[in-house]
Amino acid sequence: MTQNQLTVNNVSKTFTVHKRLGFFKREKKVVDALIDFSLVVEPVTIFGLVVPNGVGKTTFIKYCLGLVEKTSGELEVLGYNPYLRKPNFLKQVGLVSGQKQNLDPNLSALESLRLSGYLYDTTPQNIEQRIAYLVDLFETEDKIDVPVRQLSLGQKMKFEIISSVLHEPKFLFMDEPTLGLDFDAQNIMRSLLLKLNKEEGLTILLTSHYLPDITLLCSRLAVIEKGKKVFDGTVKDLMQENGRDGYLKTLIEELNKEEKKNS
Repeated sequence: MTQNQLTVNNVSKTFTVHKRLGFFKREKKVVDALIDFSLVVEPVTIFGLVVPNGVGKTTFIKYCLGLVEKTSGELEVLGYNPYLRKPNFLKQVGLVSGQKQNLDPNLSALESLRLSGYLYDTTPQNIEQRIAYLVDLFETEDKIDVPVRQLSLGQKMKFEIISSVLHEPKFLFMDEPTLGLDFDAQNIMRSLLLKLNKEEGLTILLTSHYLPDITLLCSRLAVIEKGKKVFDGTVKDLMQENGRDGYLKTLIEELNKEEKKNS
């Protein structure tokens, strides 16, 4: 029996916010980011997580990487409890975020990639072989010696992905991977992710508000609204849902518009 890459059972997360009511007085409010949230991601899947802005999609990825503690429930990634941050677990996961760079802007792309490889205790020979393979796959040979700060956003994101899979992880978490990219760069990025998924058997969980990321990449997706999972299935199944309201209704309408535009 194949082990699930991600298993989430009844996970809840609450946090406290303070609202200023006056110079000396503040009101304390408890907010539910997740309520009894359950999810299964199977191997070699590209899974989409669609959540309204400001309600915890980035935080959920941090749960999966063991960077933030949940309030209750159980969560396993690759059979590990991520909060223990065991070295064998960390060597099997990667992270790409459109809002945060892992590469050193003062180094060349090659130097920054080598540094990433050393952090995972990979031998110099393996690092060089892996860099050569990925740079060829991503067609970035002509930019490898350019300082990271001089690269375009699309070029930087290519090298960010190379950096995140340099250690050959089994599971890649991606938070808004096409954020800020132009149309051509978005298409290139999606084709590269599909290649990694197919050729390396990489499981990917991505969050995105950009519909083509969801429709062109994800075999399954989950939608969270007001802390609760309101849908879990394929894009096709979602578009056939009737009688929905709120955020889910808006999402279905936008998906149908996208389909008509592309037909």
